[in-house]
Amino acid sequence: MGYKRMKNLFIFVFIALLSVFSYADDIALLPTSDKDKPAISYDYFPSRLHAFVFRNWTSIPVETLAKTISATPAQINEIASEMGLPPQRKIQAEWISPNGYITVLRRNWHILNYRQLLILLDVDAKTLRSRLDYDDFLFGKLGNFKPICDELHYKKSTQAVKEKAKHIANLLKKNQIEKINQECEKFAFFKKFSKTKGLQIKKNNNENINIASSYFSDFSDPLLTDVSYPEGLLEELASRGVNGVWLHVVLNMLVEPDGIFPGSKDAKRRIANLNKLIERADKFGIKVWLYFNEPRGMEGKFYEQSPAHKAIRGAKHQSKDIYCMCTSNKDVMQWLSKSVEKVSSQTPKLGGVFTITAFENPTNCHSGRNHKTCPRCKDKKGYDVISEVNNTIFRALRKSNPSAKLIAWDWGWINKEVEKTIERLDKDIIYMALSERDIPLNFGGVKAKINEYALSVVGPSQRALEKWKYAQANKIAQMAKIQINLTWEFASTPALPLLKTVAQHSRNLKNAGINNYFLSWSLGGYPSENMELFNSYDITKSVKENMMRIAEKYYGKKSAEKICTAWEIFSDSFKEYPFDVYTIYKGPHNVGVANPIYARKTNFSATMVCYPFDDLKSWRSIYPENIYIDQMRKVATGFSKALEVLESVDTNDMTNSEKSHFIQMKNWATTAYIHFASTVNQAEFVKLRDEQKQANIGKIQTILDSEETLTKRQLEIALVDTYVGFECANHYYYTAIDFFEKLISIDFARKNF
Repeated sequence: MGYKRMKNLFIFVFIALLSVFSYADDIALLPTSDKDKPAISYDYFPSRLHAFVFRNWTSIPVETLAKTISATPAQINEIASEMGLPPQRKIQAEWISPNGYITVLRRNWHILNYRQLLILLDVDAKTLRSRLDYDDFLFGKLGNFKPICDELHYKKSTQAVKEKAKHIANLLKKNQIEKINQECEKFAFFKKFSKTKGLQIKKNNNENINIASSYFSDFSDPLLTDVSYPEGLLEELASRGVNGVWLHVVLNMLVEPDGIFPGSKDAKRRIANLNKLIERADKFGIKVWLYFNEPRGMEGKFYEQSPAHKAIRGAKHQSKDIYCMCTSNKDVMQWLSKSVEKVSSQTPKLGGVFTITAFENPTNCHSGRNHKTCPRCKDKKGYDVISEVNNTIFRALRKSNPSAKLIAWDWGWINKEVEKTIERLDKDIIYMALSERDIPLNFGGVKAKINEYALSVVGPSQRALEKWKYAQANKIAQMAKIQINLTWEFASTPALPLLKTVAQHSRNLKNAGINNYFLSWSLGGYPSENMELFNSYDITKSVKENMMRIAEKYYGKKSAEKICTAWEIFSDSFKEYPFDVYTIYKGPHNVGVANPIYARKTNFSATMVCYPFDDLKSWRSIYPENIYIDQMRKVATGFSKALEVLESVDTNDMTNSEKSHFIQMKNWATTAYIHFASTVNQAEFVKLRDEQKQANIGKIQTILDSEETLTKRQLEIALVDTYVGFECANHYYYTAIDFFEKLISIDFARKNF
């Protein structure tokens, strides 16, 4: 080895060692758990090193991959070459940004330890900890524990490992792996929505509220930047009837530290960005709303700092080392009131806030059904505590901003206590209920109720109607929480073409006298046809007439009839969805064909909208295996029939804009079909695999053939559609590289049966 080469290698190793020490200081800040479980083994790869290089090839530069494992770029390229990966193209910076890092984190959670994850993502432990805590239950989505991963280092491949890698290279070549470098630009929607188009916006002259979320906002800390609602997105939302947008915030990040209470040195920066957004949104007739889940609980060690800290400690979380900040302590309520008033005084044009005060993050002692562990709250009634928190926030808002509103969502309130809570709310507060909650279901004799927002049913439910009526009797305004684009039944495209369901729901709510709508949680904020149809529904006309109006606008008069027919079939078939809150959170329907085939049982439990693994028991939840599979097959079959109708549409007479809309709608509908069909395949595969019967081998091979076909079909869509696979709070569920991994896992499974 020459002197110059030795010198360069020394410098590279020195820099790598510096990074080791720079990221090692604060690992203790990152969350741990009582679980002591090794990471999953991706045995279809030649080694964990090969899995690391493969999974990150299209999202992390070679130099960073090398730095992460103290290797050289040449060594990383050597591993990539063994698997036949094409040379890296330019990597987009968004992959380690607040809008893309979850994809990278999810791919590496079972491959790298914390120290190496920090290097890969180029963040410090404090930042990662904040994201794991506040980015929509991210730590829970990852499993609520960090699996054990030994430090990963470069190791020259043995001959046996090289042979396995060569087999993968041949497989990838056969399936045209070079396509990964032809993939469309991901995150392209940021550019699309950056500029206005001069759309016609109909001003809302009444007091009705239509609130939506951003399609791509950073969920955990959206005000540290000012990119969540660019003007183009605000214009598109306003043109579809939206007059309010919301952001998730944590109150102690909007104020500076105050005595024993936490705060942030970046509070002023966040407030400044909030005011920028308020001014920008106001140009389109849109108010800005903040999501409050307050006061946030803190880790046990926070309360051990002093007797004063200990005095405000409330109920303990059922399974985490987090304690509520007890609102029965006057100091807590004074801080809550003072902090809200400070935020309100600095944002005089703020539209208001909406609250979740139970069963989300630990906040008040009644927020998690564990109030008995608090000596002050153990004998208090939940309705007294929850109404007091809402009233305190509302009054603090109004001190500086008399026009600000508060929406109290009854999510998590004990059902029998809702009326008593409503009675105790200040009269200008708006009461919000989930429209479809408690609608009864019966699939194959299994009786259930809707216990989360859903698009497989049409609301409102009897429960919602009764609660709204009670609020009206108490002179409290009413609001409906709904989803019109997506739910966790499926969340991998911007919207599902369920326009018949959307139209029926809008009609029913308007006929019930409900005119305030909360249109989307973190998912479902895309300015879609669904959104426009819901907000512009004309109750003097039929459901079909309203659908035809939207179809003609976007696809032309000649195609409208067929497109409406397809929308009706999509909506009707989706009613067969085997709904249960655990089914929608744990099943493989959001990851779809990107979920690997596990030839051997993993013994890992599915996690919330992240890792389905091979946990059929969690996927099906309350449903027997055959009923779950049969119902998902009915949904897939219905979507296939609707797609046949779309295939018969003649696009020759469409304008370029209409044709573009049509192709996009068909791509998204096809993606949904593939996800549902893949869910059937995966469930049947796990069922047959676990039976361990020789007679099942032929059936398994047929399933694998079908899954391979679906994977290749989804790959072609992902290559050309930047939207497919993206969801605001999970980032990209998959990109093209994930489908090639799926093909590798299928090949491995074929050879192990």
